[in-house]
Amino acid sequence: MGHVLAAAPGVERFHLVDRWLRELTARGHRTEVLCVDEADFLFWSAQGHSSSLVSPQTNAAAKADLRLQVPLREFAELDCRRMRRAARGSTLRRAEQRLLRLLPGLIRRFEVDAPDLVLLHQRRTGAHAMLQFVAREFGVRVLWTGDGLLPGTMQIDEGGLDGDARASRRSAWDFRSLPSEDEFLRAAMTGVVGRNHPPGLARRKVQRPPLLTRIGAALRGRAEGTGPGFWSGFRCWQRAEPRPTHPARTIEMPRDPFVVVLLQSRDDARVLLDGTTSLAPEQLLRAVRDAVNLVDRSMPIVAVLPAAGIDERDLRPLRDMEGVVLELAHAEIEACIAATAVVTINAPHAAIALLADTPVLHLERALYGIPGVAVRCTLPDLAASLQRALSEDQPELRRRCLSWLFRHGHLWCDPEEPDYNGLCGLIMQVERRLGGSPLAGSNLEYRAGPAWPLAAEGR
Repeated sequence: MGHVLAAAPGVERFHLVDRWLRELTARGHRTEVLCVDEADFLFWSAQGHSSSLVSPQTNAAAKADLRLQVPLREFAELDCRRMRRAARGSTLRRAEQRLLRLLPGLIRRFEVDAPDLVLLHQRRTGAHAMLQFVAREFGVRVLWTGDGLLPGTMQIDEGGLDGDARASRRSAWDFRSLPSEDEFLRAAMTGVVGRNHPPGLARRKVQRPPLLTRIGAALRGRAEGTGPGFWSGFRCWQRAEPRPTHPARTIEMPRDPFVVVLLQSRDDARVLLDGTTSLAPEQLLRAVRDAVNLVDRSMPIVAVLPAAGIDERDLRPLRDMEGVVLELAHAEIEACIAATAVVTINAPHAAIALLADTPVLHLERALYGIPGVAVRCTLPDLAASLQRALSEDQPELRRRCLSWLFRHGHLWCDPEEPDYNGLCGLIMQVERRLGGSPLAGSNLEYRAGPAWPLAAEGR
């Protein structure tokens, strides 16, 4: 029987983590949720999952109890970047001290009862990076999952997510001996265009922790700096409820060839953690417009807003920008497929354009940022990179890489609405690292790819 530890999972992904842990428990594994914030600990305990809390200690006790040489400053810098603050001075010291207070309890937790596998999902904080480091120091395997490059998929990697993933450090030449699964890629594109998602699994009713304990936990989390803030901690159970969906609206694309810019909020974790500079949407659009003018002054630009939107101060100057058409996030798929080229900081759904053999230029680290697959560039050389991307495309290398990435580096499971096939894939990935299921005759089946058209062909 394997011991699986879900390390500080986000409450907002309750449905996925809940089904994942319940299925593992039903198959004979021991599961546990490890929390670094008391409000999260109360939430997961209220849902009936075995949970434990790593409590912060005083600085003096933490320093006296330190047993590992952990790069706390490096992890503290992650938290500073997430807060959009300079990683220096008192800001960096406070972030480092917060992690230092958590470290002794975390070390003792692994000394007393080390798991066989640590699961990390989506959240990339300094505490999660420290959890990964400590787990590896104790010889425990780590598995990351998170939002995938295509709608309805998830990344899966033992190194990290997006720019931290092991897959992102490869070259397209590493895949030159692998087959190009053109039929699989066509099916993936068909599933994306058709927005075909299999029916999700039933949700459990979210249990609200008692009022007084929520108040106390939120206050302590705010004082200790381990939580997201008082009100967010107090209402943490609400983040587990399903989010409303908005109906799609009419999409009007230019008739002439156009370039797409996938915009991202300045608070996007990928921009903050995988980037090196703070770039406003207006700066990016102006640079793209200047670059496109050198190629074809008549070519329009379609700027697609992210699903979560952007700050009104960043949006205001974009509304009347000459030569730029603003579209909401629902136009993202059609825009990426029809575009002549796609430019972004590191938006994940630029991978839709790669599936359509559309050149993609990105300014910062990304999972698809593999030389030969996409083009990494900077603002000053954007025009030259755009011309090179249009004239020196390597579609065969790209297809070989995407075939591996979407079959083996991704799970076809919607992180918001997991389905049975996707859940089986998750469980199989975990049990593969645990050495198999302890239950005899309990083999699972998982098929990579969209539910349709592959399912209709018996694949």
